[in-house]
Amino acid sequence: MLNIKADFYACHESIYRYVYQHKKNNLYQLLPRKNPKRGCRNTRKIHQKTHLLQRNIVHRPEEVNLRNTLGHWEGDTIHFPKNQISCVSTLVERKSRFLCLRKNENKTSPAVIKKICNAIISSPRKIWQSLTLDQGSEFMGYPSLEHKTKCKGFFCDPRSPWQRGSNENMNGRLRRYLPKKHLIDKTSQEDLDRIVILVNNTPRKCLGYQTPQEVFIQHWKTFRRATL
Repeated sequence: MLNIKADFYACHESIYRYVYQHKKNNLYQLLPRKNPKRGCRNTRKIHQKTHLLQRNIVHRPEEVNLRNTLGHWEGDTIHFPKNQISCVSTLVERKSRFLCLRKNENKTSPAVIKKICNAIISSPRKIWQSLTLDQGSEFMGYPSLEHKTKCKGFFCDPRSPWQRGSNENMNGRLRRYLPKKHLIDKTSQEDLDRIVILVNNTPRKCLGYQTPQEVFIQHWKTFRRATL
């Protein structure tokens, strides 16, 4: 065996750093998976998973499951063609099925959480007691939401959309007005508000053919009297 001394030594991290910092050279094409971006490190995934387990839906108060009280919401985002930068947050109140829509300038967590925070802050605080979300990356900024609004965040299990059944049903209804090929970048918040008015004033069988707005107002009046 030859004993050759190298003039310099580069660890594997230095090599990877060079490959990803010089993408124009297309050196990443020589890697096994040919990814142009480096994935998250395992330590970050474990840290994130720990927080999600602490806020799993099993820890949600039982009153949320019963749908007896106002103020417990389910949230999600609906997406459109990949060439569209924007997306829409859909928020549904579990008791009344009352809908709130917010357009996000992009799909990042700070943008999505900011719009949800604004929706909560602009409403009476007591009607936002909890918000159940999926484990999408756009919701990973939920600690900021809780800090600013005091609305508790909970997360469903992976690949379990039925744990947010009201929200999933609403997303299907919204596709009548916002189909998957819809150009959401050209849609304004005012356009979404008009859809919200239409949906919230449509009678629902699950509400005894009352509208979400009627049920929301009725229970909001009762809720206010009970908390005064």
